[in-house]
Amino acid sequence: MKTSKKRNTNDKKKTGNKKLSEKQLKANRANAQRSTGPKTRKGKKRSGQNALKHGLLSQRVCLETENKSEFQEFETYMLDDLQPEGAVEELLADKVISNGWKSLRAQGVEKMFLDEALDPEELDLDDDEESSATKLLEFINGSSGNLSRYMTAIDNSLSRSLKEFREAQKDRLKGKEGKKK
Repeated sequence: MKTSKKRNTNDKKKTGNKKLSEKQLKANRANAQRSTGPKTRKGKKRSGQNALKHGLLSQRVCLETENKSEFQEFETYMLDDLQPEGAVEELLADKVISNGWKSLRAQGVEKMFLDEALDPEELDLDDDEESSATKLLEFINGSSGNLSRYMTAIDNSLSRSLKEFREAQKDRLKGKEGKKK
């Protein structure tokens, strides 16, 4: 039976290539105890957005950085088109709207990434075609790899929620026809 020894990590703590002194380690720990995060509602709200880069994984439908009236217009347009009836269809319509909005956001993020990756000043097309191609490939393999996965996941979720919505509508309509007979 293996017994795990708790190793002293103090001598392993490093910053760059330097080991932290015991004094610096104590100072870091004391400072960390005083750092308890934001206190105000505004500070907490702002810090809650710290990790938000593109919003594709956000649970929120309309982000703080997005135009709320554009979202409301999109929502109204979709509801007019879907015409949900009842709680189940309304819930599924909300999923369709949420995923549709995220799909539009993803397209915007993709455009932003491509505009940045294909920026003529960044590509230096006059200098070296090989380095320009390398920069483009780095973009495609880097940022856009994740972006592509996110977009695929969002689009798949949109397709599934739309399919579920259409099935719920069919079930409702079949139920109405059955009652008429």
